[in-house]
Amino acid sequence: MTSSPASWSTPAWSSSTSTAPCATCSPDCPSKVAKQLTTLLSIQHEAAGAEAAETDDRIAHETDAAIGQAVEQALTAAEVEAVAVAGPPTPGAMEALQAARSSGRAVVVVSNNSADCVQWFMELHGLGKYVARTIGRPSGEPHLMRPNPRLLNNAAEQVHVDVTLCTLIGD
Repeated sequence: MTSSPASWSTPAWSSSTSTAPCATCSPDCPSKVAKQLTTLLSIQHEAAGAEAAETDDRIAHETDAAIGQAVEQALTAAEVEAVAVAGPPTPGAMEALQAARSSGRAVVVVSNNSADCVQWFMELHGLGKYVARTIGRPSGEPHLMRPNPRLLNNAAEQVHVDVTLCTLIGD
C-alpha cells in the first residue's frame, strides 16, 4: 500500500468499544473518543445520544442510517489518527506472520476496528506484506462484529479455506 489513510474509503458504523488503538496512546483515550461520539450522536438525535451515554454509541445505526454513518466516520478518523501514536506491534507478531506466510498459509486480519486503521497500522510497521486480506467491522451492521462468526467465515471464504481448518489468534 502506498496511499495515505485520507485517500481510503471509510466504512460506516460505530462502537465506542472499538477504540483499541487508542489504548497505547493514553489510558483515557478510548473514553474520550466514546464521549466525542456520544456528543456527536446527541447533536443529531438527543434521545439516542442519551441512550448511547448509558450503553454505547452502536445505537446510532438503530436511530438513523445517516447519523450512524456520521458517527462511524468520526470513529474511523479517530482510529486512524491513533495509529500514528500507537506503540509498535506486539513482540513476536512480525515473526509469527512471517512464519505463517512462509509455510503457505494465508493470513487474514479480522478486526472490530476499521479496516482503514488496521491497514494503516500494518503499513507503518511493514506487516502488510504478510497479510492476504484485512476485514474490518461491517459497515452499518454492528451486530455482525465479533464475537459474531460472520467476519471469520467471510475471512475463510475470501482465501478459499474451510473455516474448520483455520486457526484463530485473538486478543
